[in-house]
This record gives sequence, C-alpha cells and structure tokens, in this order.
Amino acid sequence: MAPAPGAALGAESGAAMGPGPGPRLRRGNVKTYMRKIVRFIRDEEGATAAEYGLLVTLIALAILVGVAALGTSISEMYNGNASRVANALPK
Repeated sequence: MAPAPGAALGAESGAAMGPGPGPRLRRGNVKTYMRKIVRFIRDEEGATAAEYGLLVTLIALAILVGVAALGTSISEMYNGNASRVANALPK
C-alpha cells in the first residue's frame, strides 16, 4: 500500500509528524530543551576562559605600548649620544 501524498516515512507506525522536516516537540522534549538551555546559560566555564583571554590580550597590548614608548626613548638616547661622540671626535 502506497503512503498518502504528503505523509512522512514511518507515519504508518503511529509517529506524530508535523508539517516541517522534524518531529513535533512534545511536552517532555520542550522540558529537556529548556533544561539544556538553562544549563548552558548557567555554565561559567566558557565565560572564565573568555575572561582569561581578554586579560591576556590587554596585558599583551600594554606590553606592546610600553615597548614602543621605551623603544622610542632609547632610540633618541642613542642618537643623541652618537651625535655627541661624532662632534667630539677630531676631524
């Protein structure tokens, strides 16, 4: 016997199928999904990892800014000393 047009496979076994591609959500399924969503929202492991990542990024940025400022200062110091030495040497 051929299935009726629009009937899903396995419909003859009594499975409740909706118009969409998947099965209808039953009350138990909704509760399960809600528990999973609440557990996901309450889970703080990912948030902790993200916070550590943000801290590492900010520390690296502070180091880069410090090194850039220090590098400019040191460069100016060496250039000043080099010009003083060059002026002090006899020509």
